[in-house]
Amino acid sequence: MLGKKVLREINSTLSRPTKILINLKNYGHNIEIAKKLSNSEVILVVKANAYGHGSKELSTFAYDNHNIRYFAVATFEEALELHDILNKNAKLIVLGYVDPTFVRSASEKNIILTVYNEEIAKLYSEHLYDTDTLKIALKIDTGMNRLGFEPELDIDNFLKKYIKFDIFTIMSHLSSADSDSEYTYYQMKSFNNILKYAGNSYSTSLFNSAGICNFKNQYTFTRPGIMTYGYIKSSRDVKLKKVMYLFTNIVHVHNIKKGERIGYNGAYIAPRDMRIGILPIGYGDGYRRNLSNNGFVYINNIRCNIIGNICMDMTMIDISALPETYLNYDVEILGDNIDANILADLSGSIPYEILTNFSSRIKRYYMSF
Repeated sequence: MLGKKVLREINSTLSRPTKILINLKNYGHNIEIAKKLSNSEVILVVKANAYGHGSKELSTFAYDNHNIRYFAVATFEEALELHDILNKNAKLIVLGYVDPTFVRSASEKNIILTVYNEEIAKLYSEHLYDTDTLKIALKIDTGMNRLGFEPELDIDNFLKKYIKFDIFTIMSHLSSADSDSEYTYYQMKSFNNILKYAGNSYSTSLFNSAGICNFKNQYTFTRPGIMTYGYIKSSRDVKLKKVMYLFTNIVHVHNIKKGERIGYNGAYIAPRDMRIGILPIGYGDGYRRNLSNNGFVYINNIRCNIIGNICMDMTMIDISALPETYLNYDVEILGDNIDANILADLSGSIPYEILTNFSSRIKRYYMSF
């Protein structure tokens, strides 16, 4: 477990004591769980800066230590960042839209683009030279109703029409694998139907984290995302471990009298004489403002409630019950007592949003503990 000495050493390098710690050991553990449950190759999803954890650092770690060779991102810029640091054997897949003017660059760098409708297929093809080949992930819509061709797509005719394309994989996306098994089986059936016509010529990918943890995979690749960061909704005991920890420190202590107002708009009125602590973290760091008068932190396993409106750069907490000797202890924003599920429930969100919201203003430290 993380020691206070390590946190003090980190604090000594910071102009303000707010920091995120990324546990590489736990990340590696979760990758291995994903691989075991998948019983196949995995395409590691590291979009949105690896869900706020740091895509460059985690992708390099996964490649070097866990034999991961396939990575999925959302944008072409995200792919370029990884292309510049990963071994040339790494395969990068862009899951989202890419402007056609970047297609030749993708072809030259061997970056795989997702083709999801006839219009984008036509535009990509038109921007390629006759000698170019573009590796693509062919996206089929099996019920997410977001991106993808209809399941009736004739793949052979598609490839005859677009001879510059080389299909890396045929893929679709599950919408409700953590909440609706009947609909998930419907999507699987729809996906399998198109594969009957395609034969065994192509690799396939359907399962996201929820699919991996709730169903038996039968496809070439899975695409684990949120589960590798320690979160999943599943009836199975998957034994994932949290990867992100966030700590700060009290930078000011203030004694107030009963009836005094605290923070913007006087959103909290002291019901008694109180002692409050000021934390150097706010919604400018991605700490959600709707945790105001609602959320809490922990200091040495003692809960301290957030009082008043969370500010852009600061948050106020009630430390009336905190022993004097605890004032210099680290304040847990995200850790053993508070995880992203708790913050999501308190703020009407989901753990994905909680994790990805923490801004680059908070420095990340990568270690195993």
